[in-house]
Amino acid sequence: IFERRISLLTVLKANGIIFLSILLVLLATCYLAWDEPYNFIRLLFEVTSAFGTVGLTTGITPDLSESSKWVLMLVMFTGRVGVM
Repeated sequence: IFERRISLLTVLKANGIIFLSILLVLLATCYLAWDEPYNFIRLLFEVTSAFGTVGLTTGITPDLSESSKWVLMLVMFTGRVGVM
């Protein structure tokens, strides 16, 4: 647009951030699905909400195991600070 270009390095950084973010959310969701008896969609919502630091929940967070809570805390911190 208007004879401007986005550098290849910027595009590669953006793709890296997207890939690592999706990977983190999927790995955390898979761990919670392995560790917890809840529906996969509810767990995915919890992890996605934690990554986005939006404060939404389906109400299952207090009932999660300690290790699952630590995983969610790590995801929250990473979502706040950034994966890179």
